[in-house]
Amino acid sequence: MRILFVIQRYGPDIVGGSERCCLEFAERLVTRGHEVHVATSCATGYDTWANRFPPSSGELGGVMVHRFETPAPRDNQRFEPYHQRIVNGPWEPSPAAADLWSHVLGPQLVGFRPWLCENAPRFDVVIPFTYLYRPTYDALDLCRGVVPTLFHPLAHNEAYLGMSFFDELFCWATACAFNVEEEAELVERRFGVGGPDATDAAVVGIGSELPPSSNASAFRERFDLGDQPFVLYVGRIDPDKGVGELVGAHAHYEATSSAPARLVFIGESLETSPDLGGALVTGFLDRALVDSAMAGMVALAQPSHNESFSMVLVEAWGHRRPAVVQGGCDVLAGQARRSGGAVVYRSPEEYAAAVSVLVDDADLAQRMGDAGHDYVVDRYEWDGLIDRYESLLERVAGDRRRSYAEVQPAPTGYVMLER
Repeated sequence: MRILFVIQRYGPDIVGGSERCCLEFAERLVTRGHEVHVATSCATGYDTWANRFPPSSGELGGVMVHRFETPAPRDNQRFEPYHQRIVNGPWEPSPAAADLWSHVLGPQLVGFRPWLCENAPRFDVVIPFTYLYRPTYDALDLCRGVVPTLFHPLAHNEAYLGMSFFDELFCWATACAFNVEEEAELVERRFGVGGPDATDAAVVGIGSELPPSSNASAFRERFDLGDQPFVLYVGRIDPDKGVGELVGAHAHYEATSSAPARLVFIGESLETSPDLGGALVTGFLDRALVDSAMAGMVALAQPSHNESFSMVLVEAWGHRRPAVVQGGCDVLAGQARRSGGAVVYRSPEEYAAAVSVLVDDADLAQRMGDAGHDYVVDRYEWDGLIDRYESLLERVAGDRRRSYAEVQPAPTGYVMLER
């Protein structure tokens, strides 16, 4: 099958959930014998879309990557007033203002639209990732009626999703692929398409490699934790991820519990990061130390109110460890309910009670971790997930593959990109 992914950034060193997900799908489909292409920007950062790669086409991890440059870095002074009006709303921009906002948000890709018009018919299916960015809008707009599309919106309940600008976008797709049931239900409520039982939609998820047995003592020794229990947060230390609330909830735990546990952050701090009090902040760590930390933690803390999947939660369950998750996020609450591997909290008091129980009852914590592990094996282990994904792609492409059997293959003769 000839497959084209469309995403705003692409590469093994790109930090971002949607980008990592897209790369995993693309490279794993190559190993199954498919011809896989990606159309993307020359940027590595989403804050400015500044070009970091040259505009070119070449092989990367077995995938043919086509990079299109942005005409200029994003003007954030121009973008910020739009952002604030939408986020702090209610504000519904006119169609012209919404289109202008979309162009300012970016990334605009020079030459992408004519390239897609010329090359889209050569593919069996086009797969745009994330609803928010301009390349997805352009791909779904130009491919409707030309080539089947499988849209991964990665939607969650945020202000942008309420803009009428996106009303048509979800209707243009041939089918939608969702991470979890809650995302499918959100899109169905908002746009009237793609519910979890719809024939033009599927809950796919994101695959996970079960980790090898990890040395749980390596992380403790590196940061001199001894036998002290700890609750772990892994990810960007960002107020938008609920980090400030987590710090406050853990302070309440420490003030009210007789079972001490340290709060540990693995990740890079931002200029806007809140005061983390007495928490241990390690900065960025290599994969082996992250695995060691997960293997040795009491529980993972996932405080975010806006998640479309949470790969770090699945990674924690891969290590057979439980989690405490933000109940204000429907996705996290649903994952906790289905797996039996996490405790949901909605207040500092509930967080403190959950951590106290997991610290005091190691057997319960292990049973929850085991339940989470079994859930990952059943739903998210890569081999089984890719089997199901290939069946979905065959269904979306339908009879079109035979109809286009004589179309010229996608262009070759690429400039090699460095891995």
